[in-house]
Amino acid sequence: MTRRRSKDIGTAAEKAVRDYLAARYPDAMIIAQRLAGSADVGDVLVYHPDKVALVIEVKAGKAAENASVNEMRVYLSQAKVEAANYESSSACPQGTLVQHVAVRKTAGYGAGRVDQWEAITGETDIVPIMIRTTFGEYLDWSDNR
Repeated sequence: MTRRRSKDIGTAAEKAVRDYLAARYPDAMIIAQRLAGSADVGDVLVYHPDKVALVIEVKAGKAAENASVNEMRVYLSQAKVEAANYESSSACPQGTLVQHVAVRKTAGYGAGRVDQWEAITGETDIVPIMIRTTFGEYLDWSDNR
């Protein structure tokens, strides 16, 4: 069996997240982001016509599945920086509410079960509480904004 490169694993995970979101939110634009160095704006961008954007940092592979709490905080920090990059870019329509989340593949759940992958978000900037839930539950929560 050929070993998959980490880039291939990441690309497959990003595609799985995009496909899941496209099926769930047909009115939203689901965009695969390109790497842009320090101006990176996440792996996946969801833009809804109601001027709500969700910047998603996707993590997959054994390292992500076994990540410590501190490593997950790093994922969340990356998502926060990338959301700020998007919000300050010319691509972000004025008045858009920009949110961020890190999503990591959960061990034992493949691309067909993205709803069971773990979503990691911060509750507030003042109290850095990390909320961990499944991606499907996170989206249900964010639907009630």
